[in-house]
Amino acid sequence: MKKYKDKEKYDIKLLLILGIFNYLKTNPMKKLLLVLFISVTVYSQNYTVKDKNGNTIGTIQEKKPIGWDYMAGSKAAAEGAKIAADKNAAAAASRNATQQLIINRAAAMSDPSSIIKTPLQVDLNNFTTIALVGIGNIGGLYGPKASYKWVHKALEFSPLKVINPLKENKKKFKKNKMFLRETKDPNWLYIYVKFSMSGVNSTKSLTIRDSKNKVLYSASHTNISIPEVMSVLTDF
Repeated sequence: MKKYKDKEKYDIKLLLILGIFNYLKTNPMKKLLLVLFISVTVYSQNYTVKDKNGNTIGTIQEKKPIGWDYMAGSKAAAEGAKIAADKNAAAAASRNATQQLIINRAAAMSDPSSIIKTPLQVDLNNFTTIALVGIGNIGGLYGPKASYKWVHKALEFSPLKVINPLKENKKKFKKNKMFLRETKDPNWLYIYVKFSMSGVNSTKSLTIRDSKNKVLYSASHTNISIPEVMSVLTDF
């Protein structure tokens, strides 16, 4: 009889635990409690030990965790953690590959150099304005709008006023990006910038003209930043 009573107690405990399980799993806010509850819940079952003559000589109590078959949430969480870990590892590998590519590219680049074709021989203090006339994108390295914004940004510390056609008149810019050269003002400097790539080397060419279209300055720079290229118009 004791064996059946123990089994009955076990069944009652199991039903009680499953009832709590069903209540918890219906409430999304209690899922974490559900996982914790399942992970620490145990049940015990007593077994009667008899000798060969049928006489009771003792009992054995066995304790086991219950509900492992119902821990789908915990399993899903573990799988989600593994997926997240795999993604993080892939992202780290991608960053490392990108960094190595940058290092390899830098190692393959030529040393920075400049070729001054027409040295500047005028006093820039005699001018008031810089007009961004032609900012190209040879080789498709930069889009036209981005190129104008980039050069404009590099000239923000110039003592001269900078006119960006993109901001001056968007409609005219859309029709003719170089419409500023139609304005002939002796106080203006008209600049032209070209970008090009040769392998891993970047070349930027700067030309400065006056209102009569005369070249006042011309230079070609390899692997030199755009602010440094524009320094002739900012550092005087």
